[in-house]
Amino acid sequence: ENEAKKEEESLEVLPLELFQFQDEKQLDVLFKVIRHLPDAAAFFLRERVFDRVMRHQATKLRASGADIGSDVLFGLRLGFSGTPSDLLPHELRPCQYEPGSEAKIVRVLTDPQVVSNRYITGRWTVPSLLLEVASPGCPAPYKALIDTGALVTGMTNEEVARFLLARGLEGIDACVFLDESDRKVVVDRSGGRPVPLSRCGVSPERYFTFYDQVHTTGMDIKQALDAKACVTLGKDMTLRDYAQGCYRLRGLARGQTLSLLIVDEVRELIRQASDTKDVLSDVVAWLLTNSMRSENLQHLALCGQLLHNAWRTKAWRSLMGSKAPNRARHGELLPSRFRDAITDEKEIKAILNEHSVLTEADKEAERKKEEEKLSKKRFDQVMTSMQAAGKEFPVPVQHIIREAGSMTKGVGALIDIAKSMGVKILNDEEIVKQKNENDEILAKLRMTIRIAEENSSKLPVPLNMVMGNFGKNAKNIAKGLSEFLGSCGIVVDTSPYTIEILLTGGDSKSMEKKIIKIEKCEALMPIAMLRQRIAKDVGVKKDKIVLEVKGKAIPDKERFSRNRRGGGLDTVTLFDYDITPDRNGAKCSAEIKDTSENKSVAMPALKRQMSAEQKAIEKMSDEEKLRIALEMSYGKKANIPLDPKWATRCVRLFREPLDFNVSVTIPEKIVYSEKLKEMVNDHRDFLTDQANIKIVEEILDDVQQEERIAREAAAGDSDGRLEFDAEMVQEEQKEQEQKQRQEVAQQVRVAYASGRQQAVRWATADLATAKKLIPNVFYPLKTFTLNKRAGKPLPYPRSILLSENFAPLLHRSDLARRLKNAHVLISWEPKDSGAKEVRVITGQDTNWMAASYVNAVIEAQDEKVTKEETEEKTEDAQKDYCVNISLAEAESLRRALQDGVPGLTGTRVGLSTVDGLWLVPKKEQKKEEEKKDDKEEFKVLTEKYTSQLKEAGLNPEQIPDLARLMATQVRRSHNVASTFEDGRQCIRFFDNQMWFEEDGIIRVLRALADAPESTRRVAFDAFISARRRDRTRWEGMPVAQIFAYSDEQHLMRMRDLALRVTSSVLRDKLSLFDVFKKFDTNGDGWLSQQELTSALLKLKIGLTEEECAQLLRHADSSQDGYINYREFASRFGAQDTKDDMFPALKPGVISGKRRKALPLNLLPSAASESKSVAIGEEEDDGKNSVKHMSYAELSALGSLSLASGGMAFFRDDGLVSTRPGYRPSLCPRGVCVSTGKWYYEITVVTAGRGVVGWGDVSFSPNFYTGHGVGDDNRSWGVDPMRQLTVHTKSEKPWTGPKWSTGDVIGVQAELVGGISASISYSVNGKPIGVAFDKVKFNGGLTPFISFESALQFRANFGTRPWRYAAPPGCRSPMYWSRNEMRRIHALNSGSLFGKLKPTTGDAQMTLKANSNGTTTISVSNGFPTAVLQGCLITTGRWYYEFTIKRDGVAQVGWCDLHFYASTRGGVGTGDDKHSWGYDGHRVLLWHNGKFSYGRRWKEGDVIGCAVDIDARRISFSHNSEKLGPAAENMEFVGGLAPAITLNPCSLIANFGSAPFRFGPPAGYLPVQKWLRNYSPNQEGKIKFPSGTGLQTPTSGLSLLKLQRSVSMMTRPSSELKRVPLRASSGYTQSLINDRRISATSHYPSVVADRVLLTEGKWYYEVKLVSLEGKMGQGVAFIGWCDAFFFGDSIAKCGLGDDSHSWGWGVTSGRNSPPTLKHDGKSSVWFGPAKSRNWKPRDVIGCAVDVDAKTIQFSLNGVWAPQAAFLSVKIEKGLTPAMSVNSQCELEVNFGSTPLAFKAPVGFETINTWWSG
Repeated sequence: ENEAKKEEESLEVLPLELFQFQDEKQLDVLFKVIRHLPDAAAFFLRERVFDRVMRHQATKLRASGADIGSDVLFGLRLGFSGTPSDLLPHELRPCQYEPGSEAKIVRVLTDPQVVSNRYITGRWTVPSLLLEVASPGCPAPYKALIDTGALVTGMTNEEVARFLLARGLEGIDACVFLDESDRKVVVDRSGGRPVPLSRCGVSPERYFTFYDQVHTTGMDIKQALDAKACVTLGKDMTLRDYAQGCYRLRGLARGQTLSLLIVDEVRELIRQASDTKDVLSDVVAWLLTNSMRSENLQHLALCGQLLHNAWRTKAWRSLMGSKAPNRARHGELLPSRFRDAITDEKEIKAILNEHSVLTEADKEAERKKEEEKLSKKRFDQVMTSMQAAGKEFPVPVQHIIREAGSMTKGVGALIDIAKSMGVKILNDEEIVKQKNENDEILAKLRMTIRIAEENSSKLPVPLNMVMGNFGKNAKNIAKGLSEFLGSCGIVVDTSPYTIEILLTGGDSKSMEKKIIKIEKCEALMPIAMLRQRIAKDVGVKKDKIVLEVKGKAIPDKERFSRNRRGGGLDTVTLFDYDITPDRNGAKCSAEIKDTSENKSVAMPALKRQMSAEQKAIEKMSDEEKLRIALEMSYGKKANIPLDPKWATRCVRLFREPLDFNVSVTIPEKIVYSEKLKEMVNDHRDFLTDQANIKIVEEILDDVQQEERIAREAAAGDSDGRLEFDAEMVQEEQKEQEQKQRQEVAQQVRVAYASGRQQAVRWATADLATAKKLIPNVFYPLKTFTLNKRAGKPLPYPRSILLSENFAPLLHRSDLARRLKNAHVLISWEPKDSGAKEVRVITGQDTNWMAASYVNAVIEAQDEKVTKEETEEKTEDAQKDYCVNISLAEAESLRRALQDGVPGLTGTRVGLSTVDGLWLVPKKEQKKEEEKKDDKEEFKVLTEKYTSQLKEAGLNPEQIPDLARLMATQVRRSHNVASTFEDGRQCIRFFDNQMWFEEDGIIRVLRALADAPESTRRVAFDAFISARRRDRTRWEGMPVAQIFAYSDEQHLMRMRDLALRVTSSVLRDKLSLFDVFKKFDTNGDGWLSQQELTSALLKLKIGLTEEECAQLLRHADSSQDGYINYREFASRFGAQDTKDDMFPALKPGVISGKRRKALPLNLLPSAASESKSVAIGEEEDDGKNSVKHMSYAELSALGSLSLASGGMAFFRDDGLVSTRPGYRPSLCPRGVCVSTGKWYYEITVVTAGRGVVGWGDVSFSPNFYTGHGVGDDNRSWGVDPMRQLTVHTKSEKPWTGPKWSTGDVIGVQAELVGGISASISYSVNGKPIGVAFDKVKFNGGLTPFISFESALQFRANFGTRPWRYAAPPGCRSPMYWSRNEMRRIHALNSGSLFGKLKPTTGDAQMTLKANSNGTTTISVSNGFPTAVLQGCLITTGRWYYEFTIKRDGVAQVGWCDLHFYASTRGGVGTGDDKHSWGYDGHRVLLWHNGKFSYGRRWKEGDVIGCAVDIDARRISFSHNSEKLGPAAENMEFVGGLAPAITLNPCSLIANFGSAPFRFGPPAGYLPVQKWLRNYSPNQEGKIKFPSGTGLQTPTSGLSLLKLQRSVSMMTRPSSELKRVPLRASSGYTQSLINDRRISATSHYPSVVADRVLLTEGKWYYEVKLVSLEGKMGQGVAFIGWCDAFFFGDSIAKCGLGDDSHSWGWGVTSGRNSPPTLKHDGKSSVWFGPAKSRNWKPRDVIGCAVDVDAKTIQFSLNGVWAPQAAFLSVKIEKGLTPAMSVNSQCELEVNFGSTPLAFKAPVGFETINTWWSG
């Protein structure tokens, strides 16, 4: 350093006059001398940097409400308010109040009959507050939440609405709220997108409304007549806010009521203001007090605005009275009095785009308006052109436009048609000319008709008979009529006559006469056209001509009744004023008020007058100038220009400076009145009007009076000072923030700062020393900041660096910054240390000075250490770095490291992805050093846990073993200290990744412990807004824990406590499941707080009760207060069962063999596109090639789709409806059958008009023309509502019954030979007969349904079992679709059919074909996936097995058409919702998550994979031992195929080509048999339903064996031994296993199929197998329903929720009392027991007396003394029914097995009815 100082002192700079800037040596000397001067750095930043990167505006326009309320802008001003106030400008006062209105409001809001209150005690949060409103236990169901108190924060309106629906709101279908655009929208329980309230179709009785604080005023949403709303109170509310919010209920006190939610904080404020014990009166009194305080501050603010308005008014009028600018010509923008207009079109467009406040939707609307306007103009041109050509369109114009779909397309079609007819489209000038010609023709026609009427006696036939022969063209009629009159001897005189025109000047002194000649027929021209004709001859404008007759002006239009039918507004002609052609002449006067000659004469005099007055103004004082300027606003001298200085002062009054000089000292407090007086004195020269002076004096007196009152009131209160200034500043700041948020929300286009144009180059050898790269190339992440809003940089460790090529340190702050995604990191240990973190100045780096300045400031702030601490720090300098680099740098570095870089001796460099995948591992230490480090690390951990256990008071004999086990667990989980791992997790947080393991969260918390949680959150939100990410919400994600904890201590503590439990389990050599069962003392499958605490204390591992409670809260991921086994295993499982997914991808020693490097630009991709060759792959000869169909198109085959109509609603279980006025047509997508028997069902939910049937390939429904099924000769259908068959719009009687709710219509088509078909129907299983026999069709038939809005139905094309048995031999359309999917999928696979092919990571997977037909699959690294190509199993039961050759991680199972694997993203079999995988290595089942399943496999084990497509069940076996169902009620797309994902592992897959080690389960077939029979090579042998039809295979696998297809035939009742069960709603959610009923989700309902009791006494019983509910939400209802009951699983409408069902059940498992429910109304009813809740293993008896119409229930054989339901209204008959959710399981006994309790005397079982 001393040498550097001496060198700088020795440098000499030449004098300025001798200095040459072109000399680089002189510049270098100057630079070295001044580079450390603060003034130089500041000058550079101010003059070079800040101007480039910051945008600045010095002033803004200022306005207030006083400007609008005064008479400056508007002469007449009217205002209306529901909550009026006297705080108005003087010009608007006084406010007229409606007498008694406020008293009425206060009376209503203090009436206990209208308003009630609830106290929210204790600590509350927004979710807990919402639960108070939505929970079923609230005192009364609310229909609205009015958040006037602004208590609901931190959530959007949509999030609040969905939260309320998810957590309660029983009886409510949807929730209404206001979105960001203030639109009323609705969300329902289905989870779909919000829809407008006007289109939702939900009645006010069935929806809930949420008013956020912003929309509690001025927003009306219709509410139910008896609605009850919940209103919140906030600390800053006033009576106006309260009244406005309450009266969102427009029927308040007229049936509608309120309930106040009062939190403790507000309750205390109310008590301080008023404590009369009358809560409602106290609330109003407190709000009035707040109102007075608020109005006091508002009054003072108004006084300031009125003062400003006093002189701003004078300035405004002065400016408005100045010389006006020239009118803006076309193409000009923004002219003003002080600068020229902008005429450049590009500049105009740029300004408009920059200052546009229109959203994309607004711009689209404007564009559509312009298109519509242009279309109308073009339409007029077309019609005028056609009229001029005397031609007409061949079809009505309206039909052409309607078929085109829009006005624009319709006009285009009209133009094409007109041109094809030889019509020329006229332009605007030609259209005007044509209209003039038409007017002349009409005038001549009217003259001719007049002459004909006067000579009608000479005509041989009536005039109207003659005119009908000349067509419709006026020209042809006039010509023909003239010729006809000539033939009759009648002459049409067209000789000219004269009109005398009198031209009168503006001064009425000069007179001029002109004589013009007009045709006689022009006397019948419209006056407007005649004026134009005269104006053209005279040479003046048309609007200057005034025609007079007898001293009266002639208007263009007038009302006449003379010589007309009835009178009316008509065009005026001279003929109407008796100026007829038979007179010698007509005299009219024309007055020209202003001629160009007069104007030219007046201008010189005006200029001379202005010049003289200008000289007089220059001699006047400022006061005289002001007076004249004010007079000019209203007098004759308005064109006298203002003095520029005076004009500038006037303009400045409307500007507000944004740049303020902040004093370094605390300013002295100034009384507000003194501040106002100072403002008045500054603007005294504007106050020349006595009226304004008087207003100013009144305002000052008013403010002084209030200050005096405030001082007197504060005499005994030292805190009662008037602090208006602070309040006003806070209000202004809030307004500014609000405006900024609105501007950001309305911003349409965002400009982003561009990255580096040239990369910063550095040599690989520079990695040997840190000084060469830090901070010139690599700079610390802790110095990085996005922008000012992102706050200060986070205090990341010094070891984490960013590359300048990844993210430049300095950027333009006026533009948004776009961040790259992090992909590759360097683990770097240079051989030197102590690199400076201040950037070294280099000429190549354009940001060197700014970066140096920024780093110097940060270093001065963050590293204030003493000299001794600095020396210690130098000794312990950073040795290990984690560097985030760009992909280009990573590619170059990876190749260089693999080739070997000289000069890196002693430097360790590794290359890793941000997810921990090592691309180039670091060189490892020697084994001796590694072992030594491991021992040292294990010793430290053991000592740490020994100390902890001693402090916990454990038995000294147990401590050593337990401490060693805990240390072992920590080392296995890799949670040890690592600089690179810490840096990697911090980079993941910087990269806005959402998923973190607990270890990653701990590392990030440890690194950011010095940063507050809010600072972390602000930085995270700022960074994620600068990235292109689909998911930007972090709530509910693991990363949210980083914002919840201040540091890592709590999580470390919880981990250590859990380690004690885990180590204790390992010490006792117990399985985790056995421990869980041991802890679960009541055997309900859940650990409560009491159970867990009791069990952990018995372990005697030093835990306290408080620590046990903390462990439960930490392990309870669902936050329901209980722990299930999955949560227990996740928290307390041993680490050897929870290894990483990539255990073999950890750093290893680089082998000497060079490996080929893959391009790093492939790293972000989801899957590799590289081609790979499967086992036995052959070239495709093209024989079986078909048009390739994408997976999305393929999977859509057979789905219910809209064929026409544009409006249909599809709900759960296929429920279909439409809107009033619509008649859509539906069909299964892509289905077209040509031969065979086909069948589908329609279940009527609500009866209405509809046509069900079939249409061929030529059938095309059309909503606009009302064209549906049966309306042409290509479709055939039946309308059961009207009992008619429909074909070619011909209707014939149908012999079937009129359908009603609950009926099932079966539709069958038997196709023969591909050309003819017979169509028949059935109703409720009873055949009706053939409706259409031997109809001829084209190509094939497709099911179609056309329906009106009254009809609601469920269409079953084969996706679920039939309600009634289908005719023998019939198949479903879905069966056709599934087989067509399978056929196309097989053909698309080509030569790869039946072969395993890696879909991702193919370079990492090895496939070897064995001699016996099996396949050996091996993976050494990566996470690749292989899928059996061409296999798409759509029905039946299938099986394959695999043998573990080398143990490791594997996920093996099944996948559907939408499964996409990704090695890069770690997505394998089971990692999404489209695949299911079993992992015996980790004992997990994977399906869109992980679940404990199965048992640990080992080498040599055989795992069986079985799937039952029809039952939608997947199961696995281990060495022939069944592991149970892995998935039930599964939903899949298209079909399933075997899928295998490995991560260092090897196995042998056997699909059935070799004998199985263990045979498949009974009824299951090998997958290889499916492949053999469905191979494309078998296409000639096995026919499938396609365009050529379906044929049953004659060899191979017979389709007839697969009788239980997805749309299986319902077996006849005589073949069934017991009553079958059927899901009436929620088929995809219900679980029906023999007699047991449960659900996977939602709330399905199950009924006894084909049971309808119309008379007699009947009984059945139900056993409660499980009644334990998560969070106490187990729901089960048992009872009866009639034929009109369906239920709605999604909407949670089940038994007893409508008028067609009666049930007895529970809503919260064993925790709730039994309840009777009917028609949505419930009541507690314990039945035979007194105050006893249901519990598992109870038996519920259900009995009905159909004749007596009574329903009874029993509990464990004991009957209630009276019936539960009396006078039951039965429709058609009754059937047993049950509704359950996923937390309950029932077992039904209809009498097929012995009953648990005898049936009542005289009652028979349901099975007896079935058998009879």
